[in-house]
Amino acid sequence: MAKFGETLVSDYLSQLGLKPIKINEGDEQTPDFEVNNMNDELFFFVEEKTIDSDTFLDDVEPGIIIDGNDPSENALETKFRKAVKQFKSVNPDHSKPNVLAFVNLNDMVNINDLFISLTGKGITEDGKVIPLRRVGRVKNDIEHVDLCLWFEKEGLRDLLWVSGNEEHTKLLKNVFRL
Repeated sequence: MAKFGETLVSDYLSQLGLKPIKINEGDEQTPDFEVNNMNDELFFFVEEKTIDSDTFLDDVEPGIIIDGNDPSENALETKFRKAVKQFKSVNPDHSKPNVLAFVNLNDMVNINDLFISLTGKGITEDGKVIPLRRVGRVKNDIEHVDLCLWFEKEGLRDLLWVSGNEEHTKLLKNVFRL
């Protein structure tokens, strides 16, 4: 399904007038794309992570209470940390923005799970931010990702600003017309 995700992300970027160029992986893990403008200037890097249908509840009998560790949040944190390693391989000084695109094919996961994974906090219906879980090693990686795009099967659904790099944020807001 990763091919589906890469195609979805690449098509979206192309529709914005950008040129996503697939990075050939060698011995070292790299992001999926470098993204150029129409003048072939490098704008930013993109790593796509597909969230496949998950079966973690398939074997749980109705009425059984599972523990408080949400497997989806742990999986998202793992994907995030792996993407940071890939970004560091081509952009070690973070001189260009890094964009992490999640393509969600799992009905039990949404961008709120990503927010919880990265911050340990949840947002209530009335907008209050409350602590939910301890954040692991991902807190040391957040500064290496500028923006997370959240795709569903139909296309871009949401986004989450991650790093506080104002220069990268300004560029990405302009590129994504935000």
